[in-house]
Amino acid sequence: MNFGLSFLIRASKHGDISNFKKRLSSKNNSCLINLLIGDQTIVCLYHDGKLKNIFSKDQIDIKAILGYNTPDQCDYSIFVQLNDESLTKGTNLDFQAIKESFQEIDPFVNELACSTTTNFCLRCIAAYDKSNRRELLLLAKYILSMHPSIETDDFNYINLLQINKRLNGSLTAEEEDKLITIKSTAPSDILKQFGVSILLESKIEAKRLYSKLDKKNQEIIDSTPIMKLYSDL
Repeated sequence: MNFGLSFLIRASKHGDISNFKKRLSSKNNSCLINLLIGDQTIVCLYHDGKLKNIFSKDQIDIKAILGYNTPDQCDYSIFVQLNDESLTKGTNLDFQAIKESFQEIDPFVNELACSTTTNFCLRCIAAYDKSNRRELLLLAKYILSMHPSIETDDFNYINLLQINKRLNGSLTAEEEDKLITIKSTAPSDILKQFGVSILLESKIEAKRLYSKLDKKNQEIIDSTPIMKLYSDL
């Protein structure tokens, strides 16, 4: 959540974060904020009425709760609150601490956690495309590698390979073979076919598949980092 100085004053003096409250396992209303100091962005935790260093050892155990009071309720890393501004410009990001926070939870324990994890990893990839912070790709790859069966989750496998594509500039023969298998087993899934064609650098096919998507799916795919690889074909 990116707040201005006026919000920080209200938060620190009056605890006024009414629009940004999150339920945490500590039972306190807390949130991450971006503290702007000159041209520096510092990510802080607002917790128990105070601004704190979210990366300190005594704060690392704080967790978010997904699906509060629903059948899908589960603990989750508080760093899911990191937004585009935090990821691209946060000067105090401790990537090891973020990894450790994901070690404390199961990011794929249910459908809600899985979709949240996928979206967070896509956010990291998109932030890399803006900032060129390699650590963001390594973080997303680390989290996706926690998937118990990544090779049977086609969309997250495609996401893992688009990370590898950015990290290494190309895919391995084994990765390409797996993509060809996805392509052959899901011939009617245009979104999967589109992602596969981009990773296999089939520009003409990717263009043709994109044109087959309805407007709603085009709008969805346009907001994802796979489009950066598409534009680079």
